[in-house]
Amino acid sequence: MDRTSSRRSATALGLLCGTGAALFWALGFVAARQGIEAGLSPFVIALDRFVWPGLALLPVVAADGFRDLGGLGWRRAAMLALFGGLPLALLA
Repeated sequence: MDRTSSRRSATALGLLCGTGAALFWALGFVAARQGIEAGLSPFVIALDRFVWPGLALLPVVAADGFRDLGGLGWRRAAMLALFGGLPLALLA
């Protein structure tokens, strides 16, 4: 594979990933609006945005080991949980 086709492939992959990210980000807003109109509280919507991805990634963390959370460490993970994630989403 020559250098030009490699760049084109990387550019195409980047555009595809960017388009996918924008699409799913927009769908998240649509789903949040639908949830609020259905009567869900912002807390429930924010919690829902973190519970399912967390459960989906649990096997990945388990494969790397719970002892140090796959190299992240328990202290750093606790700080991320306290100041990022759900609390940050509720603040936003």
